[in-house]
Amino acid sequence: MALKKLRDFRAEENMQLSDIILEQSKEEKKKLFSYLRKAKMPEDWQEFVEGYVRRGGKVTKDNRYSSQAWNFYVAKKNFTMLPIEGNKAINIIVPRNVKVRNPNNKGDNEIFYIKGFKATGKVPLFSDMELE
Repeated sequence: MALKKLRDFRAEENMQLSDIILEQSKEEKKKLFSYLRKAKMPEDWQEFVEGYVRRGGKVTKDNRYSSQAWNFYVAKKNFTMLPIEGNKAINIIVPRNVKVRNPNNKGDNEIFYIKGFKATGKVPLFSDMELE
């Protein structure tokens, strides 16, 4: 009986802890998104892709999707990276004047830097885009 009560107490304690972590995560996400704006696609992405290719980068042509199908954002000001996993992950275009704190803590997100035209992942060229 005492062992069951102890297990029930620990289970309830773990549920409360996971609720706290989930709430903290929501607040952190809200803060991250306050530093971003939805990208104008394909215009914002086109600038990065063209610079990336000029610097010798290779793009992946993806005729299955238009640029509208992806979650692209542009950073408005310096921000701290937050790891977002799975299908909730986002792609962030970082202008020259913006700094990313903790960029290695990105989870499944991808970061695309205009300064130096560097990417943390593959660089897709979408069906609604052409390179000049």
